[in-house]
Amino acid sequence: MLLRIQKYGFTVKYVPGKDIPIAVGLSHLPIHGGEIPNIKVTIHEIAGVSESRLEKIRDMTKCNETLQVLTSTVANGWPQYRNQCPEDTVPFWNFRDEIVVLNGVLLKGNRVIIPKNKQEEGLMKIHTGHQGNEKCRLRARDTVYWCGINADFDNMVKKCNVRQHNQPAQQKEELVPIDAIHPWEIVGSDMFHWREFGIPDIFISDNARQYDSAEFRKFEAEYEFKQETSSPIYPQCNGKAERYVGVVKKTLQKAYEAREDSPSHCSVFVRLPS
Repeated sequence: MLLRIQKYGFTVKYVPGKDIPIAVGLSHLPIHGGEIPNIKVTIHEIAGVSESRLEKIRDMTKCNETLQVLTSTVANGWPQYRNQCPEDTVPFWNFRDEIVVLNGVLLKGNRVIIPKNKQEEGLMKIHTGHQGNEKCRLRARDTVYWCGINADFDNMVKKCNVRQHNQPAQQKEELVPIDAIHPWEIVGSDMFHWREFGIPDIFISDNARQYDSAEFRKFEAEYEFKQETSSPIYPQCNGKAERYVGVVKKTLQKAYEAREDSPSHCSVFVRLPS
């Protein structure tokens, strides 16, 4: 959605409620007959965590002394000063306003606070696909939290033999970025396929035969875009596309070396935040 609307400019204009009577009328429309049967409304829900896993986290939270002290502090209110906090809750002081308790589970914003004895399992699940520090942190940012989580990711990635073995070699030459004035002006491709974002002004490709065919030349003329090719036998010039091809290859190689499921590794890569 964000990519689709980037090429447009928007003007936000305030419209008084009296000038949009239909929307205002529907928002105030009373429902006769009292409560609607069999309707359950959830005001707050935990996304990205299954109910069975939440139940395990809930049980472990009850058995974790630190999280029980934190739960009590959240329920009864934080003290005015940091030095008045119970010792176990001091690490949570800086973001105390973000912490809530939902059905026995502690949340920091929309992230589940994981008990100590569940953290190693959380690390392994987030590290699925043998991703690096940044990708692991991006995945955790939407789902889980515990104190020292970033340091734990650093240690895990350093100790991951599959990850270290598949680290990219040093680049022979620094990639030169291509500057575009507006989104979707310049597009790079390795194995060609169009997405739903429209026609670019400039299309950068390698020298594959499909890009030099009469059919593609006709397509180029019909949609009025310009094609530029990278240097022959030097795929690094088409850096962005080649980079993602390399990432996919590395993902498959890691799955093979770890004797893990290749489709699950690829699906994790596709879902990773960019």
